[in-house]
Amino acid sequence: MKTIRYILMLLMLTVTSGIQAQLYHDNLLENVKGKVKYIVYSRNSKSEVVNFSQDGKIQRSDIINPTYNKYGYMTRCQNLLYGTYCDKTYEYKNGKLIKECIKTGDGTAITEYIYNDDGTVRDEVHTITVNGLSKSFTLSAQYKDFDQQGNWTRRIISCNNKTFADSRVILYWE
Repeated sequence: MKTIRYILMLLMLTVTSGIQAQLYHDNLLENVKGKVKYIVYSRNSKSEVVNFSQDGKIQRSDIINPTYNKYGYMTRCQNLLYGTYCDKTYEYKNGKLIKECIKTGDGTAITEYIYNDDGTVRDEVHTITVNGLSKSFTLSAQYKDFDQQGNWTRRIISCNNKTFADSRVILYWE
């Protein structure tokens, strides 16, 4: 009987050893679903690559000392922004990033995310406060194309009667 249990245990370990659960939800920081390996953004002739490990952790050199809650959501980190270190916090609700706050020595930048029914970000409401003076603006997105995972690959962003194109290519872990 012990031999059968031992064989079953070895079999279970063999079957599950190739499966790695996604422990972190950093994909929410980039508004993507699924086990993302990397994203290549193309914005106004500039490109940016964002990598993820198999366990879902974002791999960016400008994110320093990330702190996660017990559910695998990043709640705080230090960030290198235009050559200056700042503190960044994140708030989530119903599995979505709803608020991001960046604090620097002389001000704060708060972004609140408003979602469409399909989980894409409809609006980003930005409020920047420097030395007690605040300015707000909203970036609105119109989505043009999606990949097979349901993530956007091309969108148009508008703000104050100006628009720009935003596109990305997403590769997923197998």
